Amino acid sequence: MGRTDYPNGGFITCVPHQIEADWDGEWGPRLAGFPLNIVYTFVQKSKENEILGAITACYEPDLATFRETKKTREMTYFNRGGGTYRVRVVSGKASGLLETFKYRGKKLLAYASGPDFENAMLHTTMIGIEKDEPVKILEMPC
Repeated sequence: MGRTDYPNGGFITCVPHQIEADWDGEWGPRLAGFPLNIVYTFVQKSKENEILGAITACYEPDLATFRETKKTREMTYFNRGGGTYRVRVVSGKASGLLETFKYRGKKLLAYASGPDFENAMLHTTMIGIEKDEPVKILEMPC
């Protein structure tokens, strides 16, 4: 469900909450600075520009994928709806650069980065939703 599938709609960038050190006694200090989740959103509109509904693809962290080296910390986020889509988030310790890599299976679909959390997440979620990506449809009341 890419941006071109709904010419009268539009995508929204979403900046998630950032994990804080006090988020969890064990994991909080390790994961501080990572997104709590990653949500891609697309708003479907009518020809009259009325909002019909929203389509979201939500990615949640898999704590078992957390890895730390001298230079980086990284973790993978999986699509809540299942499937082979995933987003790998890499944080540079010295630079503060946050990078995201969106995959379908082994194929890299998109790369985004930013010098800080907010910019990185804006660039990440601007990528949008793919046609076969598992999504949740939120219908708007009339």
